[in-house]
Amino acid sequence: MRIFYVICMFLTLSDVKGWNDWAEVEVLYPIWPVAWIDAVGVQRGIEIVLGFSLISAILGALLPESRLVRIAVVVGLVLQSALTNSLSVDIISHGRHAFIWIALWFVLLPNGSTERIEANRARRLRFTQVFWYAQATIMLFYTLGGLFKIAGGVLQFSQGLSHSFSIDALSRHAAGRILEGGQLPAYYSLGEIVVDYPWFGFMIFPPPIVLDALAFLVVFRPAIHRIWAVGLVGMHLGIFFSLSLLFSGQAMILGVLFLCSPFAPDK
Repeated sequence: MRIFYVICMFLTLSDVKGWNDWAEVEVLYPIWPVAWIDAVGVQRGIEIVLGFSLISAILGALLPESRLVRIAVVVGLVLQSALTNSLSVDIISHGRHAFIWIALWFVLLPNGSTERIEANRARRLRFTQVFWYAQATIMLFYTLGGLFKIAGGVLQFSQGLSHSFSIDALSRHAAGRILEGGQLPAYYSLGEIVVDYPWFGFMIFPPPIVLDALAFLVVFRPAIHRIWAVGLVGMHLGIFFSLSLLFSGQAMILGVLFLCSPFAPDK
């Protein structure tokens, strides 16, 4: 459990380098969790959100056994995500949504130290139930993403358009990222390779869609928790190398929930 809150602290601390950019923000379009910013002013509101998020994240890493602290972490994550999504009326970032859902589930974990939880059967049972709910939620997100890709591909195919299973599907994505200004340095120019050789992209694009679509079923098969998590992390690495989009937070979540799964057999 503590590992999750250490990751939350790490991600929050990594955002500190962008605080200078926040100091230059003059206009926000507050969504409901930060609607109160209009009353206190933009810069004062930003200071409150960033300060609370940082303090709650540090406390979460220090005192994860306290439910009050875990609630504070949820509030900090919601405020931080809402602040980021208040920069524009057109773009919604979902980078912290998975963390918010896990943190919400973890609020229900029993209070007390690991030793105290292990010493009581009811507490152990509650811990494993809540942990499983968190696992199921994350894998449901992946499955929904995979099913939407498949459904979208079927719709595009029926309309005679390029679709998810076209030979040039990944090539089109990579080319679009390059045109958008995505950074693809020579030392990991996989994006340029798939643009030049669409068949290579076709070989590596459909398998991750299948990994996504079947992810929820994996929750019920502890024996493949770790191997499926490795596959999904590999998918995120492939996205980074081909599209220059890095989902490091999601990879960390997979590590906490599935590589460290209490249900997966040791051998």
